[in-house]
Amino acid sequence: MTTSLRLHGIAAWRGDRLLFEGIDLTLAPGDALLVTGLNGAGKSTLLSIIAGLLTPLSGTVTHTGGLALATTDGDALDPRLPLSRALDFWAKLDGTRDQVAPAMAAMAIPHLATVPVRMLSTGQRKRAVLARTLASGAGIWLLDEPANGLDTNGLTALAEAMALHRAKGGIIIAASHQPLGLQDAQRLMLQESPLPFGERVGWGASLDATTRPFHPETPPTPTLPPVGGGSLAAPQHRERISTRGSKSPLLLRDITQHYTGGAALLPILFFLLVATLFPFAIGPDGTLLARTGGGALWMAGLLAALLPVDRLIEPDRAAGVLDQYAVRGISAELAVASKLLAHWLGFAPPLMIAVLPAAALLKLDAISVTRIEAGLLLGTPGLAALGLLTAALTAGLRGASALAGLVMLPLAIPLLIFGAGALGDTGGGALKLLAATSLLLIAITPFAGGAALRAGKD
Repeated sequence: MTTSLRLHGIAAWRGDRLLFEGIDLTLAPGDALLVTGLNGAGKSTLLSIIAGLLTPLSGTVTHTGGLALATTDGDALDPRLPLSRALDFWAKLDGTRDQVAPAMAAMAIPHLATVPVRMLSTGQRKRAVLARTLASGAGIWLLDEPANGLDTNGLTALAEAMALHRAKGGIIIAASHQPLGLQDAQRLMLQESPLPFGERVGWGASLDATTRPFHPETPPTPTLPPVGGGSLAAPQHRERISTRGSKSPLLLRDITQHYTGGAALLPILFFLLVATLFPFAIGPDGTLLARTGGGALWMAGLLAALLPVDRLIEPDRAAGVLDQYAVRGISAELAVASKLLAHWLGFAPPLMIAVLPAAALLKLDAISVTRIEAGLLLGTPGLAALGLLTAALTAGLRGASALAGLVMLPLAIPLLIFGAGALGDTGGGALKLLAATSLLLIAITPFAGGAALRAGKD
């Protein structure tokens, strides 16, 4: 395989602390780099920068060959699926489905193929994550504490897999506190700066230049440049590696999760509950119920759309799924667009069906029901888009569920006004405004949501 990796003048900070600076090295086919340092020194940060998940303070990253990332932040495996199917999802994106079985065999976990991921132990999950890395077909492996949780047999399997990958021309960058058996690996020691940015003088990293490359013909690694060698806020250049497989598994996965995770059922039950309770509050007057029922159903639909917001983005963010998408060249915009379509497909049809019994409870006539259904057909895409945008804006924040309501409800007022207004609008003007509002939200959400997810990561 053809692989190479070049870091030039890489610097990174956390808060007001400089983690490292001036990292400058080149890795050729068969090379390995072992990154060490105390907790908080920036080992995981460096791997995230190489993977393109974080933007460096300065410096550039260039590489040829695909990337595979195995981190400690999340295994990115669907806990409800059997292990083989969870790995197969990523293999479909990578176009390497035929590599799943050999990768599981290499990590000695074929016997776990039918076991749900949620039933796996810590060590078994670690082996599964490493098996996904093996099956990816990527030439550059980024391994964050790969030995954590592994027993002796697991460590042996890992060492053999890494040696085979290097022998095929692959590159390995591993951050670890434990010995990994990486023969002739270069070593990079990271040290956290004790001074705020702007008060340090030459701090952050030291490269062991005495180690030999894995292949004798590989040029020696350059030494670190002097402090300030990289330009501040220099752009990060990298080869964009797009996924080789189909992207359709994204939508199928999102739809499946929506229907199996309770996100589709709870809003509908809430909607019907509101429709059931409303007559008790208004009274038995059929005329009054018919006059106010349409607006009540729109309000119930709006509140029902708010319920699954915390399940749309946050579980995938916390599990590391979004990071795995990014490493594979799948943009945050595409991920948000997929979730938007899946959310609408899982929310709108059941809601429109639930309107029928709710309308009967509120004594709505056929004309009113038809207008409500038409309004929901045009308005639910906007509600779905608004829910995804709110989920992206609040992902990872403390108290996100409460904050989501404060963000989404005011923004949904135009949809509520036009949707309820369509009940008495014989000219169709309200429906046109409702459709225009939904189209605007649909167009904005993938880009605004993607930007919000990237900003939250940085």
